Amino acid sequence: MAEQPAGLPKLLLDIAAAFPDRTLLVQPGWPDVSARALLAAVRRAALRLREHGIGRDDRVTIETKELGWAEFLHAYLAVVWLGAVPVLAPEPEFAPAAELGARHVLAPQARAGVLGVAELLAEATGPAVELAPVLAANGELDVVFTSGTTGAWKPVASTHQQWLETLPMSTSREVRQTKVVAHGGVPAAASAGVHGVALHHLARGVTSVWAASPPELIEACARTGAVELHMTPHSLRALLLHTELIGPEWAAQVRVIKTVGGVVPKQVGCLAMETFPKARVVCLYGLTEAGSALGLKVFDPERPDSIGRPLPGTEIRVVDNGKSLPAGEVGEIAVRRQGVPPLRYLREGEGLDDIHPDGWVFTGDLGYLAPDGEIHLVGRLKELLFLETGRTAPHVIEDELAPLLPREADFAVVGVPSAGSWDEIVVFVAGAEDDDRTLSIVDKLRAVDGKFAPAHVAVLPEIPRTATGKAKRGKLTALFQQSRQAGQPV
Repeated sequence: MAEQPAGLPKLLLDIAAAFPDRTLLVQPGWPDVSARALLAAVRRAALRLREHGIGRDDRVTIETKELGWAEFLHAYLAVVWLGAVPVLAPEPEFAPAAELGARHVLAPQARAGVLGVAELLAEATGPAVELAPVLAANGELDVVFTSGTTGAWKPVASTHQQWLETLPMSTSREVRQTKVVAHGGVPAAASAGVHGVALHHLARGVTSVWAASPPELIEACARTGAVELHMTPHSLRALLLHTELIGPEWAAQVRVIKTVGGVVPKQVGCLAMETFPKARVVCLYGLTEAGSALGLKVFDPERPDSIGRPLPGTEIRVVDNGKSLPAGEVGEIAVRRQGVPPLRYLREGEGLDDIHPDGWVFTGDLGYLAPDGEIHLVGRLKELLFLETGRTAPHVIEDELAPLLPREADFAVVGVPSAGSWDEIVVFVAGAEDDDRTLSIVDKLRAVDGKFAPAHVAVLPEIPRTATGKAKRGKLTALFQQSRQAGQPV
Protein backbone atom coordinates (compact mmCIF):
# COMPACT_ATOMS: atom_id res chain seq x y z
CA MET A 1 0.00 0.00 0.00
CA ALA A 2 1.42 3.40 -0.98
CA GLU A 3 2.37 5.79 1.81
CA GLN A 4 -0.12 8.57 2.38
CA PRO A 5 1.24 12.11 2.07
CA ALA A 6 2.18 13.55 5.44
CA GLY A 7 4.23 16.29 7.00
CA LEU A 8 5.33 19.28 4.94
CA PRO A 9 4.46 17.69 1.54
CA LYS A 10 0.87 17.27 2.73
CA LEU A 11 0.79 20.95 3.69
CA LEU A 12 1.87 21.94 0.18
CA LEU A 13 -0.69 19.58 -1.38
CA ASP A 14 -3.47 20.96 0.83
CA ILE A 15 -2.64 24.58 0.01
CA ALA A 16 -2.49 23.85 -3.72
CA ALA A 17 -5.84 22.04 -3.56
CA ALA A 18 -7.57 24.76 -1.53
CA PHE A 19 -6.13 27.83 -3.32
CA PRO A 20 -4.55 26.64 -6.60
CA ASP A 21 -4.38 30.08 -8.20
CA ARG A 22 -3.36 32.02 -5.12
CA THR A 23 0.00 33.77 -5.49
CA LEU A 24 2.34 32.42 -2.82
CA LEU A 25 5.68 33.95 -3.83
CA VAL A 26 6.64 37.39 -5.13
CA GLN A 27 10.30 38.16 -5.84
CA PRO A 28 11.78 40.81 -8.14
CA GLY A 29 13.09 39.14 -11.29
CA TRP A 30 10.76 36.14 -10.90
CA PRO A 31 7.26 35.61 -12.27
CA ASP A 32 4.75 35.50 -9.43
CA VAL A 33 4.40 31.89 -8.23
CA SER A 34 0.94 30.41 -7.58
CA ALA A 35 0.27 27.48 -5.28
CA ARG A 36 -0.38 25.24 -8.28
CA ALA A 37 2.86 26.36 -9.99
CA LEU A 38 4.89 25.88 -6.81
CA LEU A 39 3.64 22.32 -6.35
CA ALA A 40 4.35 21.44 -9.99
CA ALA A 41 7.85 22.94 -9.90
CA VAL A 42 8.70 21.19 -6.63
CA ARG A 43 7.64 17.82 -8.04
CA ARG A 44 9.71 18.32 -11.19
CA ALA A 45 12.75 19.51 -9.22
CA ALA A 46 12.40 16.53 -6.87
CA LEU A 47 12.40 14.20 -9.87
CA ARG A 48 15.63 15.77 -11.12
CA LEU A 49 17.19 15.38 -7.68
CA ARG A 50 16.20 11.73 -7.60
CA GLU A 51 17.86 11.26 -10.99
CA HIS A 52 21.02 12.66 -9.39
CA GLY A 53 20.92 9.95 -6.74
CA ILE A 54 19.21 11.79 -3.88
CA GLY A 55 16.72 9.69 -1.95
CA ARG A 56 15.02 9.06 1.34
CA ASP A 57 16.99 9.85 4.52
CA ASP A 58 19.88 11.42 2.61
CA ARG A 59 21.18 14.62 4.13
CA VAL A 60 21.54 17.32 1.50
CA THR A 61 23.46 20.53 2.20
CA ILE A 62 21.83 23.65 0.73
CA GLU A 63 24.17 26.64 0.59
CA THR A 64 21.67 29.40 1.28
CA LYS A 65 23.61 32.66 1.50
CA GLU A 66 23.53 33.64 -2.18
CA LEU A 67 20.11 32.13 -2.93
CA GLY A 68 17.05 34.29 -3.45
CA TRP A 69 14.02 33.34 -1.39
CA ALA A 70 12.13 31.72 -4.29
CA GLU A 71 15.19 29.69 -5.33
CA PHE A 72 15.73 28.56 -1.75
CA LEU A 73 12.13 27.55 -1.14
CA HIS A 74 11.88 25.51 -4.35
CA ALA A 75 15.13 23.66 -3.57
CA TYR A 76 14.19 23.10 0.09
CA LEU A 77 10.74 21.73 -0.70
CA ALA A 78 12.10 19.49 -3.47
CA VAL A 79 14.61 17.89 -1.07
CA VAL A 80 11.92 17.39 1.58
CA TRP A 81 9.55 15.93 -1.06
CA LEU A 82 11.95 13.01 -1.53
CA GLY A 83 12.14 12.25 2.19
CA ALA A 84 15.67 13.65 2.22
CA VAL A 85 16.79 16.12 4.90
CA PRO A 86 18.02 19.63 4.01
CA VAL A 87 21.06 20.80 5.98
CA LEU A 88 20.87 24.58 5.71
CA ALA A 89 24.36 26.03 5.49
CA PRO A 90 24.61 29.79 6.16
CA GLU A 91 27.91 30.14 4.27
CA PRO A 92 29.35 28.63 1.07
CA GLU A 93 31.30 25.40 1.60
CA PHE A 94 30.31 25.47 5.26
CA ALA A 95 32.50 22.94 7.10
CA PRO A 96 30.08 22.12 9.96
CA ALA A 97 27.44 21.10 7.39
CA ALA A 98 29.87 18.77 5.65
CA GLU A 99 30.55 17.02 8.97
CA LEU A 100 26.94 15.80 9.27
CA GLY A 101 27.16 13.07 6.66
CA ALA A 102 25.62 15.05 3.78
CA ARG A 103 26.68 13.30 0.56
CA HIS A 104 25.06 15.88 -1.73
CA VAL A 105 25.37 19.66 -1.95
CA LEU A 106 23.08 22.19 -3.61
CA ALA A 107 24.71 25.57 -4.28
CA PRO A 108 23.42 28.62 -6.16
CA GLN A 109 25.56 27.65 -9.17
CA ALA A 110 26.98 24.26 -10.12
CA ARG A 111 30.63 23.48 -9.48
CA ALA A 112 32.69 20.31 -9.45
CA GLY A 113 30.70 17.64 -7.60
CA VAL A 114 28.01 20.13 -6.57
CA LEU A 115 24.51 20.59 -8.02
CA GLY A 116 23.44 24.10 -8.96
CA VAL A 117 20.01 25.36 -7.89
CA ALA A 118 19.84 27.63 -10.96
CA GLU A 119 20.45 24.66 -13.25
CA LEU A 120 18.07 22.45 -11.25
CA LEU A 121 15.20 24.92 -11.58
CA ALA A 122 15.93 25.55 -15.25
CA GLU A 123 15.59 21.79 -15.80
CA ALA A 124 12.42 21.59 -13.68
CA THR A 125 10.12 22.81 -16.44
CA GLY A 126 7.76 21.02 -18.74
CA PRO A 127 4.76 18.76 -18.20
CA ALA A 128 3.48 17.92 -14.75
CA VAL A 129 4.81 14.82 -13.02
CA GLU A 130 2.97 12.73 -10.42
CA LEU A 131 5.86 12.07 -8.06
CA ALA A 132 4.57 10.83 -4.70
CA PRO A 133 6.16 12.41 -1.62
CA VAL A 134 7.71 10.45 1.23
CA LEU A 135 9.02 11.33 4.69
CA ALA A 136 12.38 10.60 6.23
CA ALA A 137 12.14 7.35 8.19
CA ASN A 138 12.51 9.13 11.54
CA GLY A 139 10.31 12.07 10.55
CA GLU A 140 13.30 14.44 10.44
CA LEU A 141 12.54 17.68 8.61
CA ASP A 142 15.79 19.64 8.42
CA VAL A 143 18.97 20.74 10.16
CA VAL A 144 19.70 24.40 10.90
CA PHE A 145 22.56 26.03 12.79
CA THR A 146 22.44 28.36 15.77
CA SER A 147 23.42 31.89 14.85
CA GLY A 148 27.04 31.76 15.90
CA THR A 149 27.17 34.62 18.45
CA THR A 150 29.20 32.32 20.72
CA GLY A 151 31.74 31.69 17.97
CA ALA A 152 30.74 28.04 17.59
CA TRP A 153 28.09 26.93 15.09
CA LYS A 154 25.87 24.20 16.55
CA PRO A 155 23.67 22.02 14.31
CA VAL A 156 20.09 21.55 15.48
CA ALA A 157 17.71 18.97 13.98
CA SER A 158 13.92 19.24 13.89
CA THR A 159 11.05 17.01 12.81
CA HIS A 160 7.91 17.59 10.76
CA GLN A 161 5.84 17.11 13.92
CA GLN A 162 7.67 19.78 15.89
CA TRP A 163 6.68 22.47 13.42
CA LEU A 164 3.56 21.44 11.56
CA GLU A 165 1.49 20.83 14.70
CA THR A 166 1.99 24.47 15.69
CA LEU A 167 1.21 26.12 12.35
CA PRO A 168 -2.04 28.02 11.67
CA MET A 169 -3.56 26.10 8.75
CA SER A 170 -5.40 28.27 6.23
CA THR A 171 -7.01 25.24 4.60
CA SER A 172 -9.08 24.61 7.72
CA ARG A 173 -10.70 28.05 7.45
CA GLU A 174 -12.99 29.75 4.99
CA VAL A 175 -11.30 31.07 1.87
CA ARG A 176 -10.61 34.73 2.44
CA GLN A 177 -8.86 37.55 0.68
CA THR A 178 -5.17 36.90 0.34
CA LYS A 179 -2.98 38.64 2.90
CA VAL A 180 0.30 40.01 1.56
CA VAL A 181 3.25 39.65 3.94
CA ALA A 182 6.75 40.90 3.15
CA HIS A 183 10.00 39.90 4.79
CA GLY A 184 13.65 40.83 4.60
CA GLY A 185 16.83 40.14 6.52
CA VAL A 186 15.58 36.90 8.11
CA PRO A 187 18.06 34.40 6.64
CA ALA A 188 16.70 31.20 5.16
CA ALA A 189 19.31 29.12 7.01
CA ALA A 190 18.07 30.31 10.40
CA SER A 191 15.14 28.67 12.14
CA ALA A 192 13.43 32.07 12.16
CA GLY A 193 13.67 32.05 8.37
CA VAL A 194 12.84 28.53 7.24
CA HIS A 195 10.41 27.75 10.07
CA GLY A 196 9.22 31.14 11.27
CA VAL A 197 8.77 32.68 7.83
CA ALA A 198 8.70 30.02 5.10
CA LEU A 199 6.53 27.40 6.84
CA HIS A 200 4.24 29.92 8.50
CA HIS A 201 3.66 31.82 5.29
CA LEU A 202 2.96 28.60 3.43
CA ALA A 203 0.55 27.35 6.10
CA ARG A 204 -1.32 30.66 6.17
CA GLY A 205 -1.60 30.74 2.38
CA VAL A 206 -0.32 34.32 2.28
CA THR A 207 1.44 36.03 -0.58
CA SER A 208 5.04 36.06 0.65
CA VAL A 209 7.09 38.98 -0.72
CA TRP A 210 10.89 39.05 -0.58
CA ALA A 211 13.62 41.18 -2.12
CA ALA A 212 17.38 41.29 -1.74
CA SER A 213 17.68 45.01 -0.86
CA PRO A 214 15.56 47.51 1.08
CA PRO A 215 14.74 49.67 -1.99
CA GLU A 216 13.62 46.60 -3.96
CA LEU A 217 11.55 45.38 -1.00
CA ILE A 218 9.87 48.77 -0.59
CA GLU A 219 8.97 48.84 -4.29
CA ALA A 220 7.59 45.28 -4.16
CA CYS A 221 5.59 46.05 -1.02
CA ALA A 222 4.04 49.16 -2.54
CA ARG A 223 3.15 47.22 -5.70
CA THR A 224 1.54 44.30 -3.86
CA GLY A 225 0.04 46.23 -0.94
CA ALA A 226 1.85 44.32 1.82
CA VAL A 227 0.10 44.68 5.17
CA GLU A 228 2.69 42.87 7.33
CA LEU A 229 6.47 43.08 7.57
CA HIS A 230 8.63 40.32 9.08
CA MET A 231 12.12 41.66 9.81
CA THR A 232 15.12 41.43 12.11
CA PRO A 233 15.93 44.59 14.08
CA HIS A 234 18.98 45.06 11.85
CA SER A 235 17.05 44.72 8.58
CA LEU A 236 14.24 46.96 9.88
CA ARG A 237 16.85 49.61 10.62
CA ALA A 238 18.21 49.21 7.06
CA LEU A 239 14.70 49.60 5.62
CA LEU A 240 14.08 52.76 7.63
CA LEU A 241 17.22 54.35 6.21
CA HIS A 242 15.16 54.65 3.00
CA THR A 243 12.07 56.39 4.39
CA GLU A 244 12.11 58.75 1.39
CA LEU A 245 11.08 55.78 -0.78
CA ILE A 246 8.16 54.78 1.45
CA GLY A 247 5.06 56.46 0.12
CA PRO A 248 2.26 57.47 2.49
CA GLU A 249 -0.30 55.27 0.71
CA TRP A 250 1.59 52.02 1.31
CA ALA A 251 2.81 53.12 4.76
CA ALA A 252 -0.84 53.54 5.83
CA GLN A 253 -1.65 49.96 4.72
CA VAL A 254 0.87 48.27 7.02
CA ARG A 255 -0.77 46.93 10.17
CA VAL A 256 1.88 44.69 11.76
CA ILE A 257 5.69 44.72 11.87
CA LYS A 258 7.05 41.53 13.44
CA THR A 259 10.67 41.40 14.52
CA VAL A 260 12.80 38.39 15.44
CA GLY A 261 16.47 37.89 16.19
CA GLY A 262 17.21 40.38 18.94
CA VAL A 263 16.13 43.45 20.85
CA VAL A 264 14.65 46.28 18.79
CA PRO A 265 16.72 49.43 19.43
CA LYS A 266 14.61 52.21 20.89
CA GLN A 267 15.41 54.61 18.04
CA VAL A 268 14.48 51.98 15.42
CA GLY A 269 11.19 51.06 17.10
CA CYS A 270 10.13 54.69 17.44
CA LEU A 271 11.00 55.46 13.83
CA ALA A 272 9.04 52.39 12.66
CA MET A 273 5.94 53.61 14.51
CA GLU A 274 6.37 57.09 13.04
CA THR A 275 6.87 55.78 9.49
CA PHE A 276 4.02 53.25 9.61
CA PRO A 277 1.45 55.11 11.73
CA LYS A 278 -1.20 52.36 11.77
CA ALA A 279 1.17 49.46 12.48
CA ARG A 280 1.97 47.67 15.71
CA VAL A 281 5.62 46.72 16.15
CA VAL A 282 5.52 43.21 17.61
CA CYS A 283 8.72 41.75 19.07
CA LEU A 284 9.06 37.96 19.20
CA TYR A 285 11.48 36.29 21.62
CA GLY A 286 12.76 32.75 21.14
CA LEU A 287 15.76 30.66 20.20
CA THR A 288 16.50 27.91 17.73
CA GLU A 289 16.66 25.00 20.15
CA ALA A 290 13.29 25.83 21.69
CA GLY A 291 11.49 25.43 18.36
CA SER A 292 8.14 27.19 18.30
CA ALA A 293 8.30 28.33 21.94
CA LEU A 294 7.93 32.11 21.82
CA GLY A 295 7.38 35.18 23.90
CA LEU A 296 5.65 38.24 22.47
CA LYS A 297 5.34 41.93 23.26
CA VAL A 298 4.22 45.05 21.46
CA PHE A 299 7.13 47.47 21.28
CA ASP A 300 6.98 50.11 24.00
CA PRO A 301 9.78 52.69 24.15
CA GLU A 302 9.13 53.04 27.88
CA ARG A 303 9.72 49.31 28.45
CA PRO A 304 12.53 48.38 26.05
CA ASP A 305 13.78 45.53 28.24
CA SER A 306 10.48 43.60 28.36
CA ILE A 307 10.13 40.45 26.25
CA GLY A 308 6.44 40.34 27.12
CA ARG A 309 4.48 37.20 27.89
CA PRO A 310 4.57 33.71 26.40
CA LEU A 311 2.35 32.88 23.46
CA PRO A 312 -0.30 30.18 24.02
CA GLY A 313 1.41 26.81 24.40
CA THR A 314 4.69 28.35 25.57
CA GLU A 315 5.94 28.49 29.16
CA ILE A 316 8.65 30.91 30.31
CA ARG A 317 10.25 31.03 33.73
CA VAL A 318 13.29 32.54 35.44
CA VAL A 319 15.57 30.03 37.17
CA ASP A 320 18.73 29.67 39.20
CA ASN A 321 20.31 26.20 39.12
CA GLY A 322 17.02 24.85 37.75
CA LYS A 323 14.90 26.35 40.55
CA SER A 324 12.24 28.95 39.70
CA LEU A 325 12.85 32.39 41.19
CA PRO A 326 10.21 34.74 42.60
CA ALA A 327 9.28 38.02 40.91
CA GLY A 328 12.05 40.59 40.88
CA GLU A 329 15.00 38.21 41.23
CA VAL A 330 17.40 37.94 38.30
CA GLY A 331 18.16 34.52 36.87
CA GLU A 332 18.41 32.65 33.59
CA ILE A 333 15.38 32.62 31.29
CA ALA A 334 14.12 29.13 30.37
CA VAL A 335 11.40 28.33 27.81
CA ARG A 336 9.33 25.26 26.97
CA ARG A 337 6.69 24.41 24.37
CA GLN A 338 3.88 22.34 25.89
CA GLY A 339 3.56 18.93 24.27
CA VAL A 340 6.31 19.57 21.68
CA PRO A 341 9.85 18.36 22.45
CA PRO A 342 12.77 20.76 21.93
CA LEU A 343 14.92 20.47 18.85
CA ARG A 344 18.00 18.22 19.11
CA TYR A 345 21.62 19.23 18.98
CA LEU A 346 23.64 17.06 16.63
CA ARG A 347 27.21 15.86 16.85
CA GLU A 348 28.81 14.01 13.95
CA GLY A 349 25.38 13.40 12.49
CA GLU A 350 23.82 11.82 15.57
CA GLY A 351 21.48 13.26 18.18
CA LEU A 352 22.98 14.03 21.57
CA ASP A 353 21.59 12.67 24.81
CA ASP A 354 18.71 14.67 26.22
CA ILE A 355 20.12 17.97 27.50
CA HIS A 356 16.74 19.65 27.99
CA PRO A 357 15.35 18.40 31.31
CA ASP A 358 11.57 18.04 31.14
CA GLY A 359 11.61 19.92 27.83
CA TRP A 360 13.00 23.17 29.29
CA VAL A 361 15.56 24.99 27.16
CA PHE A 362 17.94 27.35 28.97
CA THR A 363 18.52 30.45 26.88
CA GLY A 364 21.71 31.98 28.30
CA ASP A 365 19.76 35.23 28.79
CA LEU A 366 19.37 36.81 32.21
CA GLY A 367 16.05 38.31 33.18
CA TYR A 368 13.46 38.69 35.91
CA LEU A 369 9.72 38.29 36.33
CA ALA A 370 7.82 41.52 36.94
CA PRO A 371 4.75 41.63 39.24
CA ASP A 372 2.52 42.14 36.17
CA GLY A 373 3.67 38.79 34.74
CA GLU A 374 5.99 40.13 32.03
CA ILE A 375 9.54 38.88 31.69
CA HIS A 376 12.21 41.59 31.54
CA LEU A 377 15.51 40.95 29.81
CA VAL A 378 18.71 41.95 31.57
CA GLY A 379 21.02 40.72 28.80
CA ARG A 380 23.16 37.87 27.51
CA LEU A 381 25.03 36.34 30.42
CA LYS A 382 28.35 36.42 28.55
CA GLU A 383 27.89 39.95 27.18
CA LEU A 384 26.88 42.00 30.24
CA LEU A 385 29.06 44.91 31.25
CA PHE A 386 29.83 45.31 34.93
CA LEU A 387 29.66 49.06 35.47
CA GLU A 388 29.67 51.10 38.64
CA THR A 389 25.92 51.61 38.18
CA GLY A 390 25.28 47.84 37.90
CA ARG A 391 25.14 45.09 35.29
CA THR A 392 24.23 46.61 31.93
CA ALA A 393 23.47 45.03 28.56
CA PRO A 394 25.32 46.42 25.52
CA HIS A 395 22.07 47.24 23.73
CA VAL A 396 21.06 49.55 26.61
CA ILE A 397 24.21 51.61 26.07
CA GLU A 398 23.64 51.56 22.31
CA ASP A 399 20.13 52.95 22.85
CA GLU A 400 21.62 55.83 24.85
CA LEU A 401 24.29 56.62 22.27
CA ALA A 402 22.19 56.27 19.10
CA PRO A 403 20.33 59.63 19.37
CA LEU A 404 23.70 61.43 19.48
CA LEU A 405 24.81 60.03 16.13
CA PRO A 406 23.62 60.21 12.51
CA ARG A 407 20.85 57.72 11.79
CA GLU A 408 23.02 55.81 9.30
CA ALA A 409 25.87 55.28 11.80
CA ASP A 410 26.55 51.57 12.31
CA PHE A 411 28.19 50.80 15.64
CA ALA A 412 28.32 48.22 18.43
CA VAL A 413 29.24 48.25 22.11
CA VAL A 414 31.24 45.71 24.12
CA GLY A 415 32.76 45.71 27.57
CA VAL A 416 36.35 44.85 28.49
CA PRO A 417 37.93 44.40 31.93
CA SER A 418 39.84 47.38 33.24
CA ALA A 419 42.64 47.68 35.76
CA GLY A 420 40.00 48.58 38.33
CA SER A 421 36.91 46.65 39.36
CA TRP A 422 34.56 47.83 36.59
CA ASP A 423 34.41 47.12 32.87
CA GLU A 424 35.32 49.74 30.29
CA ILE A 425 32.93 50.61 27.46
CA VAL A 426 34.33 50.09 23.97
CA VAL A 427 32.45 51.36 20.91
CA PHE A 428 33.25 50.01 17.46
CA VAL A 429 32.20 52.19 14.51
CA ALA A 430 31.87 50.98 10.92
CA GLY A 431 33.70 53.18 8.44
CA ALA A 432 37.10 54.27 7.20
CA GLU A 433 39.63 55.95 9.47
CA ASP A 434 40.34 58.68 6.90
CA ASP A 435 36.67 59.38 6.17
CA ASP A 436 35.41 62.75 7.47
CA ARG A 437 31.96 61.38 8.35
CA THR A 438 33.47 58.50 10.34
CA LEU A 439 35.87 60.84 12.13
CA SER A 440 32.93 63.09 13.05
CA ILE A 441 31.12 60.11 14.61
CA VAL A 442 34.27 59.14 16.53
CA ASP A 443 34.60 62.70 17.84
CA LYS A 444 30.97 62.72 18.98
CA LEU A 445 31.47 59.45 20.87
CA ARG A 446 34.67 60.61 22.53
CA ALA A 447 32.86 63.73 23.70
CA VAL A 448 30.15 61.75 25.51
CA ASP A 449 30.13 62.29 29.26
CA GLY A 450 28.37 60.47 32.05
CA LYS A 451 27.92 56.83 33.06
CA PHE A 452 27.90 55.51 29.48
CA ALA A 453 30.93 57.48 28.26
CA PRO A 454 33.09 55.21 26.06
CA ALA A 455 36.58 54.53 27.33
CA HIS A 456 37.69 53.53 23.83
CA VAL A 457 36.38 54.13 20.30
CA ALA A 458 37.67 51.97 17.42
CA VAL A 459 36.95 52.02 13.68
CA LEU A 460 36.41 48.89 11.59
CA PRO A 461 35.54 48.57 7.89
CA GLU A 462 32.31 46.88 9.01
CA ILE A 463 30.77 45.49 12.17
CA PRO A 464 30.97 41.68 12.17
CA ARG A 465 27.43 40.36 12.45
CA THR A 466 25.58 37.07 12.44
CA ALA A 467 23.22 36.13 9.63
CA THR A 468 20.36 37.77 11.56
CA GLY A 469 22.31 41.00 12.06
CA LYS A 470 23.38 40.60 15.69
CA ALA A 471 26.80 42.05 16.45
CA LYS A 472 29.39 39.35 17.13
CA ARG A 473 30.42 40.85 20.42
CA GLY A 474 32.79 38.01 21.29
CA LYS A 475 34.73 38.65 18.09
CA LEU A 476 34.77 42.40 18.73
CA THR A 477 36.11 41.88 22.25
CA ALA A 478 38.85 39.60 20.89
CA LEU A 479 39.81 42.23 18.27
CA PHE A 480 40.10 44.86 20.98
CA GLN A 481 42.26 42.64 23.18
CA GLN A 482 44.53 41.79 20.24
CA SER A 483 44.99 45.49 19.43
CA ARG A 484 45.74 46.28 23.06
CA GLN A 485 48.32 43.49 23.33
CA ALA A 486 49.95 44.67 20.10
CA GLY A 487 50.23 48.16 21.53
CA GLN A 488 47.98 49.66 18.88
CA PRO A 489 45.88 52.71 19.81
CA VAL A 490 42.12 52.22 20.10
